[in-house]
Amino acid sequence: DQFDLSHFFLVKESLAFTYEQMQLPDEAKLQYEELEAFLPEDTWRWKRSQHLSTNDRPFDGWSGGEAGGNGNSNEGDTSSSIKKGEVSPADLAMAGDSEGFRQYIQSSGRDLQGVSRLIPQYMYAREVRLLFQMGAPVEVLLRSKDFLVKVHRNRLVEVAASFRKRWEKELWKCKSGKVLETQAQLKRELNNREVEVEAWALASCWDVKCAAENYFLFGAAAPPLKKSNTATLGKKGKVNSLAAAMAPTMEDREAARCLAELLEFAILRLIRLGDLALSLGEREDEVNPIRRATSERPVDTLEPWESWKTLQQRRESIKRKDISNKASSEPLPSFLPSRVSTWVRNSFANTSTYEETYLELADAAVLLNRRAGRFRFASRLEDHRAEVLISRGEHDLAASILSNNVGACARDQWNRAHYWRIFRLACCQRMSGDVLAYLETLTQSFNPRLASVAPKKTASLFQKDLESIITDAAVSEPRWGA
Repeated sequence: DQFDLSHFFLVKESLAFTYEQMQLPDEAKLQYEELEAFLPEDTWRWKRSQHLSTNDRPFDGWSGGEAGGNGNSNEGDTSSSIKKGEVSPADLAMAGDSEGFRQYIQSSGRDLQGVSRLIPQYMYAREVRLLFQMGAPVEVLLRSKDFLVKVHRNRLVEVAASFRKRWEKELWKCKSGKVLETQAQLKRELNNREVEVEAWALASCWDVKCAAENYFLFGAAAPPLKKSNTATLGKKGKVNSLAAAMAPTMEDREAARCLAELLEFAILRLIRLGDLALSLGEREDEVNPIRRATSERPVDTLEPWESWKTLQQRRESIKRKDISNKASSEPLPSFLPSRVSTWVRNSFANTSTYEETYLELADAAVLLNRRAGRFRFASRLEDHRAEVLISRGEHDLAASILSNNVGACARDQWNRAHYWRIFRLACCQRMSGDVLAYLETLTQSFNPRLASVAPKKTASLFQKDLESIITDAAVSEPRWGA
């Protein structure tokens, strides 16, 4: 006889309910952990693949089910019987509604095939409820992070599996004259489904971050995490770099670490969505602006080096160019699903809002890494933020970030990283025209400890600028006055 998986699940969860009624949430949570160990994620994924093989409908990465006419999760016979006004199984699962969802489990058959996609979501919601009863908010964050990462990975695996099956099926029956057209159409469908998964992951990470920042204070001295904008971004970045210290308690540090990792995962999803936006539009050959800014060789370093005197002569034109870079933005193609959150949709209105969203996520991740005591992680993200600001022409803000990172590398004695950051800081100060700050940076570049890693060409260019800058009025007048 076939093992009755549905009955086993209901009995195991009934035992968890009993423990919960006895005010033993830790024992109740143990039942779900045992159930998850008995039926690991790979089992649910296999059952979902079995279901997909018999139901050739497009995968809906946003709701977690398959795309249907009403936008709800259509899995097996359970959702096909949903009447108008009834709550879908996907909503019941994410809400942890045991009374409603258990009815769908009872009607799903012995192998749970009808609701297999929703079981991990339901178990996550139930475990989070129990963790709050146990007074373990940090564990809630850890469980949420693991859940989002796993679901994102599994949904991408399912999208790829569904694509391969359709690819073989469509090309087999396709006429020879329409092969290329069919291939292009299938690739567009694959990208659209991947967009749904990535958008869901990004929006979910942001929701967790917003909920957590209202719960954790991360110490009284920590500046609050608020939505940044173009006018206050530089000031916020400076506060994060200089004032944010390690959280006073272990619980706050662990919570900050978990949220920082979640935001770094969200940053990867944002960058991937930017790639997909360009591939789905008419600019397939264009490079993602974030990838271009944070590449190994930034765009501005590929341009010829101009002497200090030349830069001073065309200072006004440089300022006008920076202002135009800040104001310029190109619209991105409309590629997001209709159910995406307003925050995600606004992030992809144009290239400028896309970059601002990246800066906002990175700014929050920097603060959280510093509160968690992960200063090197924060320094790495600050470097990327600075490069994006440089590409936007905001050299003053980039210089304020890099000046703090230069000190961090000096303390750690990472000579190559130290010299690279000095070089990038010098690039910002040359373009902004901050004479005294540039003179100080040039002085640091001739540190004997950095002589072994300094390229001869760069050292020669710095030497020429140093000889020119000491005759500048902003330097010579204070020097003679002293």
